[in-house]
Amino acid sequence: MRPGQAVAERLGLPVRDLDLLEQALIHSSWLHEHPDDARGPNERLEFLGDAVVNLAISEALYSRHPDDDEGVLSARRAAIVSTTGLARLAGRIHLGPDLLLGEGESQRSGRRRPSLLASSFEALCGALYLDLGYDAVCAWLIGVAAPELTKETPVISLKSPKSRLQ
Repeated sequence: MRPGQAVAERLGLPVRDLDLLEQALIHSSWLHEHPDDARGPNERLEFLGDAVVNLAISEALYSRHPDDDEGVLSARRAAIVSTTGLARLAGRIHLGPDLLLGEGESQRSGRRRPSLLASSFEALCGALYLDLGYDAVCAWLIGVAAPELTKETPVISLKSPKSRLQ
């Protein structure tokens, strides 16, 4: 079974372009070791996925928290789309084991590193957007992030320590 097929089945999505999904799983360290085995690394998909994730989460927060002002909504979004927040979502879908990493990156526990998990999650969202469209990826993403979207966390706890100090 192809790596992308296993991910698609686990996500429960009707993925049509497995090559694109697999590209989302490819870290540049793996591509350097296997230059002829893929379209490219996941960075371009990560760029697109970042925008998709931000829009989907922003829309969901806007509709779920009608009494929050812009500052509170921004703090809620930042908590979800931060490196830590996206790594949590990647962990929720068990993305780490499916990532294609170079030997060195794999030995340095790259599959558990929050920054790598967060960027790979964004790349996955970019690939799903290109393959399935915004509505499908948005619905899936809102399902994955449901606990964070519905949480009534006090705003002060959503802010970074630096923001709290200021």
